[in-house]
Amino acid sequence: MLSEGLLDAGSVVSAIDEALSGTVIVTGALPPQGRDLDLLVSDEQARRLPEILAAQGFLARGRKVAPRRLASQQWVRIEGSSALAVDLNPMQRWQLPRPEQEALVAEAVPIEGFRHLARPAAHHVILILARRLAAGTLSARRLEKLRAAVEQDPQAWQRAGQRARGWGVAAALPPLRRLYEGGAWPTRAERAKAVLEVTRSAGFAGTVSKATRRLSAATPVRPQVVGFSGLDGSGKSSQVRALLSTLEQLDVAVIAHWKPLGHNASVRTIRRVVKRTYAAMRGWDADQLDRSKQPGRSLVAGTNPAMLGGRQNRLVTHVWATLVCLVSASHYRMVALRHGGSGRLIVFDRFALDTTAQLRFFYGPELEFGLQRALIRIVCPTPIAAWLLEVPGEVALARKQEQYNLDQLKEQESLLREEAQRLGVTRLDGTRPMAELSEYIATEVLERMKR
Repeated sequence: MLSEGLLDAGSVVSAIDEALSGTVIVTGALPPQGRDLDLLVSDEQARRLPEILAAQGFLARGRKVAPRRLASQQWVRIEGSSALAVDLNPMQRWQLPRPEQEALVAEAVPIEGFRHLARPAAHHVILILARRLAAGTLSARRLEKLRAAVEQDPQAWQRAGQRARGWGVAAALPPLRRLYEGGAWPTRAERAKAVLEVTRSAGFAGTVSKATRRLSAATPVRPQVVGFSGLDGSGKSSQVRALLSTLEQLDVAVIAHWKPLGHNASVRTIRRVVKRTYAAMRGWDADQLDRSKQPGRSLVAGTNPAMLGGRQNRLVTHVWATLVCLVSASHYRMVALRHGGSGRLIVFDRFALDTTAQLRFFYGPELEFGLQRALIRIVCPTPIAAWLLEVPGEVALARKQEQYNLDQLKEQESLLREEAQRLGVTRLDGTRPMAELSEYIATEVLERMKR
C-alpha cells in the first residue's frame, strides 16, 4: 500500500457503526487488521445497509467485476491510493429457519468499542465453519478461528450440536471436531453425506438459486482495458501502480502491462536485418550506423532518416509507419486475447495515443498518418477509459532525465494533445497531487467497470 493518501479504516468503521440500528454481525477481522469488513446481514439489514454505506461515500461494486461474487454484495470506499471494502453476506443464502437466524443475531457477542457490531457466539462460529467444511476445505486462518472459539466457550461443541440439525450440519459436525482435535480431514463418504444434508436443508429453491449463482459466476467475461498515456515523467507508471494497489486491496482481478513504441520482437528483427544490410552496402559496421542516429531520428523513415542520408522518402516512411503501428496495435490486442474470458482489468502503461503521437514525432509531425491512426483504432482493444496525463515539458524533464531535450519534449507534448482530441482520450492535469489524482482515477475505473 502506498504511504500517501491512506484511508483511516478505523474511523470509517466507527462511522458505519454509529449509523446502524440493531445488531450487525462481523464474521472476519475488523480493519485495519482485516482486508475488508465482512458483515452477515438479515433481509432487513440487506435492504437498509446500502443506504447507510452510500451516505458514507461507498460505491457498489459491479456484478461484472472479476472475480464475481456468488452471493455477497460488495461496497467500496476509496481515499487517495487506498480503499476499504464492505461485504454484505445475506443469511438468507443458508436457508436457515427463522428461529435460527434470530438466535444467530440475539446470541452474538458485542465488539468492544462499538454500539451495533458484534461477533458470532462461539457455537455459531462452529456451525458456520461446519457449513464451510461441507462445501470444501477450511484454511489455516479459519481453523485458527475455530480454535479461538472453542477456547472462548468450552461448551461450544455441545451448544453447536443442539442446533446442528436446524443448520443442516449434523453430518458435518463430527468430522469438523475430529479435524480440530486430531488434524484428520473428512473422508469422501463423510463429505458426501455432509453435502447431501446441507443441500436437503436448503430445499429445492435454495439449491437452484445456489447453482444459478455458481453458473453465472463461471460464465466467461471479456477482459476490460484501461490506457494511460503521456510524456516520460508525466506520472503514468506511478498512477498505474497506485491503481493496481487500490484495486488489489479490493480483490479485483487486475494486471498492468508496459510496452514502448517499436519495442517488439518483430520490429526489432526487421530493423536489425535492414540496418545490417544497409551497413554492409556502405562498408560500415552496425555500431557506426547507430552512432549516426540522433535521439528522435529514425534510421529509415521520417524527415531526416539516418540510413537515407537525411533524404525523406514518403513511401518508405508510410510503409515503415504502417508496419510499426500494426505490430504495436496487434500487441495490445494479443495481450487482451490472452486474458479472454477472465473478466480481468488490463491496465496499459502507454497505449494507442502514445503510438499515434510517436509515429508523428519520429516519422513526420507534418504528416497526418490517417491510415495508420485508423488501423490503430481498429486493431487496439476498445478501452473503458483512456487518459492523457498532461505535464509541461519542463516538468517532465525535471522529473525524469531522458534521451530527449526540452524542445523535443515540448513537440511530443503538443502532438499528444492533438492526438488525444482526435482519439477522444480524456486529458488530466498530471501536476495535481498524487493522492487526489489516484482517487479520481480508481473511482472512475470502478464506475466504468460496472457498465
